[in-house]
Amino acid sequence: MANQLGNPDWQRRYTTSMAPLASLTYNDNINSASGIIDSNGFEYLLITTNGGSSLVFAHVKIDWFQDAAASLQMGDTDYTIPPQVFIVQKIPVATRYFKVEIGPVGGTTGNTIQMVCYGSNADQENLLTQNTAVPMGHGNPSLGASVVQTTVLGGIFGGRVFVSVDQNANNKWTSWLEYYDWTTQTWVQFWTIHGPDHGQSYSNDALLPYAPCRINVRNDDTVAHVITWSVVAP
Repeated sequence: MANQLGNPDWQRRYTTSMAPLASLTYNDNINSASGIIDSNGFEYLLITTNGGSSLVFAHVKIDWFQDAAASLQMGDTDYTIPPQVFIVQKIPVATRYFKVEIGPVGGTTGNTIQMVCYGSNADQENLLTQNTAVPMGHGNPSLGASVVQTTVLGGIFGGRVFVSVDQNANNKWTSWLEYYDWTTQTWVQFWTIHGPDHGQSYSNDALLPYAPCRINVRNDDTVAHVITWSVVAP
């Protein structure tokens, strides 16, 4: 059996636990919705979003309907994604029929966003952005005097993360985290560390809200320094 069909061991190890339901492409400058999609009896949706070159903060919404005619909406599930990100969201199926909506809530438009929706019954799987020790971002920039590097963290995690910041010579640095409030379309600072309070380097936990987040690192010296930083989800 060269093709391995009918091999019980092969089937046990390699049978897939999800199936594609829809493949979608959206322009990032307008609010758009898919046609009605049938969940085909699956218990969960795995929605992959590839922002590609899009610089938009996008609001994604799953609309749940009573029937295939979408005559009555039963509710919705929504979340927000940052620019240029690839993430996977796992969502319990609320009704058989649904639509996927997406629209810009900030940032620069002019590109497309790719989405693929899969059905799955594997309730033991974690969110693919929430497995053990997922790197959400890192950097090793040489920053001039008073220069700030700002980096949007990859993935929508929400919860405890490990943050590490190290400056190569002294304690003249500052770092802070912000989350994106899509209602006001502004970045909100919620966590700050100052080099003079902790020394040349600092590592500790931070709690991220379920929202796009970004980290800022600033050189507070009058000469250039290398600042090494990382954010890891446990």
